Amino acid sequence: MLTMSMLQIPAASNANVLFAGVVIALIASLCFNVGLALQKRAALSLPRVRGFSLATLAAFASNRPWLLANATIGAGWILQFLALRLAPIGIVMPAVAAGVVFQAWLAVRWFGERLGPSETCGIAACAVGVVLIGMSIDPSLEAASSNLDPRMTSFVIAVLAAASALGVAAARFDARSSESALAISAGCSTRAPGC
Repeated sequence: MLTMSMLQIPAASNANVLFAGVVIALIASLCFNVGLALQKRAALSLPRVRGFSLATLAAFASNRPWLLANATIGAGWILQFLALRLAPIGIVMPAVAAGVVFQAWLAVRWFGERLGPSETCGIAACAVGVVLIGMSIDPSLEAASSNLDPRMTSFVIAVLAAASALGVAAARFDARSSESALAISAGCSTRAPGC
């Protein structure tokens, strides 16, 4: 079993450790974005979600491409956590966010989606924002997240997981608000491991 003591990595005290943190963050971003594209590809072959049903849940839970997509995203969470152990959050998070450009490229290449002028401008704005955030960071003023409190992290993950479960339960009992409840649930469940 993986424990916090196994993950005790020294703070980013030299350029090599910092560079490793950035590379791991970029790989995490790759995992997140490939995983999302794989999720979409798998979802297109699964039954349409119309509220919550056990049959739909079973179809998703037994679909290998869907499970592979989620495992890929899970690998991204683990890599993001490791990157945060090596480099400051102000450096890791822009590196992870840079994946929005890759996600757009996947949408065009894998799904034949077309990017109009507004989408292209939005992606360019995101890319410029990520670069500007990265350039504004002074690594000497930030510390790597090697002093994460495991109890507080576990508590935040538990609260987000509970909120996710409540969203699924709400969708089950109120068909009118199921789409909103499932969207909130998905948002909570995707952020919980990234805490």
